[in-house]
Amino acid sequence: MKLKKNIVRNAENTKIAGVCGAIAELFGIDAKTVRIVYVFLSVLTAFLPGFFLYMFLMLIIPKEMLDVEQSSKQVTKQQNA
Repeated sequence: MKLKKNIVRNAENTKIAGVCGAIAELFGIDAKTVRIVYVFLSVLTAFLPGFFLYMFLMLIIPKEMLDVEQSSKQVTKQQNA
């Protein structure tokens, strides 16, 4: 498994803040798998440590910088949803 060099929160692979999507891209696995594992571990630890970990990662993992064309597609996608 080849690790991606930089970790960023992708605007297209996000449910809340893109943390699980960023981790999935880093390790080259499906984001749904990471989300399921995260929820499972959060339930096992009574939610609080998982919540703080997610908030911490949200603060330290930078957002992906979009160019103008990508950002206009993202806005159109959100308006159509």
